[in-house]
Amino acid sequence: MFFFNIPQHGDLHLDKILFSFENVPMIFVCRNNKNEYFLCQCVDVITGISWMITPVSTKLLIRMIKDEISMLTAFSESGHDIILADFNKKGLVFRKVPFCDIPLDELPDQNEKLENSNLYDYIVELESIQ
Repeated sequence: MFFFNIPQHGDLHLDKILFSFENVPMIFVCRNNKNEYFLCQCVDVITGISWMITPVSTKLLIRMIKDEISMLTAFSESGHDIILADFNKKGLVFRKVPFCDIPLDELPDQNEKLENSNLYDYIVELESIQ
């Protein structure tokens, strides 16, 4: 499990790492027990560990992985509030924030795409689910 007890979504299991840096998953996909998909991005590993998480459709996820849309577009077009996950003294804390309220410095660049040709098998897997 990657995230525990997200309100209204439950536990999220790591499904696929899309991009990592020094063995830290930076952009990845999780699923819950209802087989709902979540796009996750690590937004801070320097001052503390925090993530942006949003439920996404498989169609939107496939479009992002195929580089038809940017990661920013995938977050903004998810149709859901962004779940921010931050560590504090009590552990991992979740809060929902409308996309428009996310600070610009925490969002991916407007034109940033995955550009990872090693994800073909994952695309095939996602397409088989639709």
